[in-house]
Amino acid sequence: PIIYGDGQQVRDFVSVEDVAEANLLAMDKGEGGDVFNIGTKIGRSVNEIASQLIKAFNFNGKPLYAKLQLVEQQNSVADISRAAKKLGFKPKYKLEDKLNEIIQWNKINYENERH
Repeated sequence: PIIYGDGQQVRDFVSVEDVAEANLLAMDKGEGGDVFNIGTKIGRSVNEIASQLIKAFNFNGKPLYAKLQLVEQQNSVADISRAAKKLGFKPKYKLEDKLNEIIQWNKINYENERH
């Protein structure tokens, strides 16, 4: 894997199921023009994600580090307090659960494409 920068950049990885649920809540409880941040409130470093993927795929190498992209934010974790208060939004899925699901789906589909 290639990591841009030192890998200490932090991101809030949210599942598509939680985003879909937030959209449904906004349609039901929101008002026209409302804007909500949707996420998990949990930051994970790019290095942490890379480490989990390397382990899951039994990869024997190490990440390659490249020059940081100039437009990349260092830290991005969603403040979901407004969505929680107004919509009752609460993330249901953890990264670890979804990451394993995504990895398994990709392993199956990658193998099917190779044959």
